[in-house]
Amino acid sequence: KFKSNPKTSYTQFYRKEDDKLICIACEIQYNSMHGMHYHLNSTKCGFGAKEKVTPKKNYQEFYTKFENSFLCNRCNFKIEYLQGIHRHIRTCCGFNNVIEDMNSSSRGVKEEEEE
Repeated sequence: KFKSNPKTSYTQFYRKEDDKLICIACEIQYNSMHGMHYHLNSTKCGFGAKEKVTPKKNYQEFYTKFENSFLCNRCNFKIEYLQGIHRHIRTCCGFNNVIEDMNSSSRGVKEEEEE
């Protein structure tokens, strides 16, 4: 039979507020346990070596969920899976510039807070 390693406990590294999981060390927020575990496994906040992870791009304001589909807010492109709408948004006319501007400005704010 297989011997499994004891389960790793992450609870000392984050707190839960409403539906958000918040890293105690750096205050980054995640919506899923998978995201928080990845963060803690890869950064010095938990068990990893990286200083911090690159924040993921947030596409939520660029599409609307309608029944079982995702609809691009700019061109009404419709697709049934989340990764597909993310890929579409990255290539949809003009969105890439807006996303890059948002991410660079949010990184600037975070860096100012850390100083």
